[in-house]
Amino acid sequence: MKSINFDNSHIYVGSLGRFNFRPSVDAVYLDVSIYFNDGSLSTANIEVINEDQIVLYVAFYSTAAGTLITDKVWVLESVEKSDVWKVTGKYNVS
Repeated sequence: MKSINFDNSHIYVGSLGRFNFRPSVDAVYLDVSIYFNDGSLSTANIEVINEDQIVLYVAFYSTAAGTLITDKVWVLESVEKSDVWKVTGKYNVS
């Protein structure tokens, strides 16, 4: 199963996510598992914009401390063609 591990209990601009796969251009990935460093879990869909940029649609979840995080949509960019991607901003869904 495809997954992403984030370096915090929530996602914010500057967050780093380590992917266990490389997104392919012109592809959409559904139900990707999102793991956070506090042990919480969510799912996401990914829309690939180009080989170095994706849109990540993260479903709502609760952190280990009990904080409810609503659905969010983020733009991520590849860090030097590695398996690490950096959150560069929120995506405006219109």
